Amino acid sequence: MLSHFGFLGPFLGFISVFAVPYLRAAFHLSEVGAGTFLAFGLVGSLIAGPVAGILADRYGVAPPYRAVAGVNVLAWAALAIFPRHLPTPVLATIFIGLGFCNGASVFTFAPIRALFRPDQGALASGLANNFGFFSAVLVALVALVMGLALPAGTLADHTECVVVLPFWVLGGMGPFLIPRQDAYDRQACAEKPSPSYRRITA
Repeated sequence: MLSHFGFLGPFLGFISVFAVPYLRAAFHLSEVGAGTFLAFGLVGSLIAGPVAGILADRYGVAPPYRAVAGVNVLAWAALAIFPRHLPTPVLATIFIGLGFCNGASVFTFAPIRALFRPDQGALASGLANNFGFFSAVLVALVALVMGLALPAGTLADHTECVVVLPFWVLGGMGPFLIPRQDAYDRQACAEKPSPSYRRITA
């Protein structure tokens, strides 16, 4: 849940509320130009699911998820530290990386399936998913409060990136809390169908 909170929410909140104003102010892009970078992020999200599945099959869940956490932290940190001084190819790569990390949050559901009984797994998965969207709402609320509380013109260009900092820091901790041994055993799953599966096929 912590990983979903830090990967899914900040990305959705950022591209929904902050990204276009940030890109227009910091890089002097048109609305169409700013929208192009959002498209880069969505492309990253699109390719993340299949790639995450391949990596999980080969290396398990924990190692690639931790790598994704590292990419997520580096991408957000780059935007926060260099808000105006990023070459266009680097900026595009960052948005693709953020989108990829957003899509790779599907890693969250593999440990959930293993840590919870079949009759609890659906609820746990739903709560984890809701945590991601809840953090997106929190990002927007924090921005609204800052905009109302601070005088006009006092917010810097990188404020949008700093707002999401506590979210992606918390999200980066999540994959490191996954046990070293993967949260599921593919061979056991193949040999021992879950009770829910037996009920369906009976």
